[in-house]
Amino acid sequence: MTELLRLSLLGTPQILVGERTLSGAASYKKTEALLFYLAVTGYTGAAQTAQHTRDAIAALFWGEQPDAQARQSLRTLLSDLRRLVGDHVQIERQTVAFDRSRPYWLDVEVLRRSLEPDPSSVDRTVRQAAVDLYQGEFLHGFQVRDAPPFETWVVEQREQIHTLVVNALTGLVSEYTQSGDQAAAMAANRRLLGLDPWSEPTHRQQMRLLAQTGDRAAALAQYETCRRVLAAEFGIEPLPETTALYEQIRAGEISPLLSVIGHLSTDARSDEQPEPGRTTNDPEPVTDDKGPMTSASPPLQVTGHNLPLQAKLFGRQAELASLQKWVVEEAGAPRARLVGIFGIGGQGKTTLIATFVRALANASPPPFPQLGKATDSSVARAAVGQGGFTRIIWQSLLNAPPLAEVLQGWVYVLSDQTVTSLPNSLDQQLRLLLDYLSHQRCLLILDNLESILQGDEQSGAYRPGYEAYGQLLRHLAVGEHRSCLLVTSRERPPEVTRLEEETPVVRSISLTGLPADAGRQVLVGRGLTANPAGLDALVQHYSGNPLALKLAAETVHEIFDGDIGAFLQTETLVFDDIRHVLDQQFARLTPLEGELMRWLAILREPVPFTGLRDLLAQPPAARLVLEAVRSLQRRSLLEKFDEGFGLQNVVLEYTTDRLVEDFGF
Repeated sequence: MTELLRLSLLGTPQILVGERTLSGAASYKKTEALLFYLAVTGYTGAAQTAQHTRDAIAALFWGEQPDAQARQSLRTLLSDLRRLVGDHVQIERQTVAFDRSRPYWLDVEVLRRSLEPDPSSVDRTVRQAAVDLYQGEFLHGFQVRDAPPFETWVVEQREQIHTLVVNALTGLVSEYTQSGDQAAAMAANRRLLGLDPWSEPTHRQQMRLLAQTGDRAAALAQYETCRRVLAAEFGIEPLPETTALYEQIRAGEISPLLSVIGHLSTDARSDEQPEPGRTTNDPEPVTDDKGPMTSASPPLQVTGHNLPLQAKLFGRQAELASLQKWVVEEAGAPRARLVGIFGIGGQGKTTLIATFVRALANASPPPFPQLGKATDSSVARAAVGQGGFTRIIWQSLLNAPPLAEVLQGWVYVLSDQTVTSLPNSLDQQLRLLLDYLSHQRCLLILDNLESILQGDEQSGAYRPGYEAYGQLLRHLAVGEHRSCLLVTSRERPPEVTRLEEETPVVRSISLTGLPADAGRQVLVGRGLTANPAGLDALVQHYSGNPLALKLAAETVHEIFDGDIGAFLQTETLVFDDIRHVLDQQFARLTPLEGELMRWLAILREPVPFTGLRDLLAQPPAARLVLEAVRSLQRRSLLEKFDEGFGLQNVVLEYTTDRLVEDFGF
């Protein structure tokens, strides 16, 4: 059976055949170049395969050589190409073509198929997915010596694809804005700025969007970014209309479209829905056993990104207690400066931290009631004093903003909107931030940290250009200040693991599935009324994952008329959002990590560490297996049981589904 050929050409090119990475060998440059040319030109928008004559290909790479010499070079190249990708190319006596009947995936083809038609004829979700494939210019960093026609073709492709993406993003910004999805509009507009950082209309659009979502600090900081970019590149100042917009925002003449605290934000997604009878804008009452708590002082202000949809939290009382102990109380010990909340997607990391922040913002200032005296029903809302905080700043990293952008927004808020630009060096920027955090007690939140971590490498590696976030974590952990940084992530960054062992001011929580009683509450809250045994079976099947339980409950209720048994007999138990979450996490695995996951799914039982290496077809060094196991643990995909290492049920079912889809068993 022909293996899947996967070509990723938007950004640094990658070639994968099955699980093997083939790109990167300098001796194969022209071989790779020919493969890229055949694959891209082979897509014509129709089913037929585009044929190329040998003479045309010889001219593409050896146009200045004599014909006989060029044909001999081509024969050698085609032999190398056959060894590289096998039956994925059709090599005939007179023609060469990319065989589109073989299993393959080509990001350029997906992008063009989604963006070249009339935009109104293509679903917005499809267009968004297409622009998300654009991780950099076509064949970024890829060059072939002494082949000017090929290089000319590459430049033409880059310009065409760049234009397609810019036009698509422009349309998406407009559509998201009209539909009221400000977070998605800002994300698309930020991508536009990355492609054309000198576009003043795009800078102005970002300023408006930020102001309309209540983030006036970031809107004004965007103007400073625009001003610096124009000065550095062209030696000019912004246009009068850009400066006029800046003055309007500074004067507060552009009002937020939504309130700051407690409304729905697509930048920070929640696993749960609001409690019946409560709108997303209603602040949740803070109570103790004696009734509502009142405060003589106004509640803390939450600035930055909007809090996610208010949700009911199940079964996380112990985690809330830990957060209060470390961040608010910590009698006799230094309060935490850095706290990480980690876990696989769907466990409710954002919901947990948002619940804590809401309670903190709405609670009375100290003295505050002790957590142990509160009832279970009030733990998620009450017994959290303000802890001396004067500000709470929530920042989602879902759309991977550069650290400089985040720092500028923070400093602008902390300086009471007086500092609108940062020093040049990162060290100076971090010292400035630490100075503000030393003179006031502030709670900073970085949600979705995994968005700035690199996939296809061991967990914890930062994406190129985002390494400075690691310095931020270390700086806030070891520096002397009065504030605290809360971080959520599907992967554990190395700084937290290392620093947690060295200092008590760094703490972490690893969220696992809900216990049976809390899982039953989720299901009952979603309308299921089966007997406890049936509910427990569903909770166990999904390892207590809140998002999976929510989706399963809705499906059982709406499609299977509440019959849990009938639902469990289906062959597709991992679907919708939970599958999307796991797709994202599996896409980040290294080949060795993926192989370990597949073998554990095949065996369906825990394996001792000493036995893991023996499972592999070509066992690597023991060190590499150990590093892969530790990486999978940091990704929250591998669990340690008494019998050894294994997969929780929801991950096991998902991995099994992938095995069936990829290999037919």
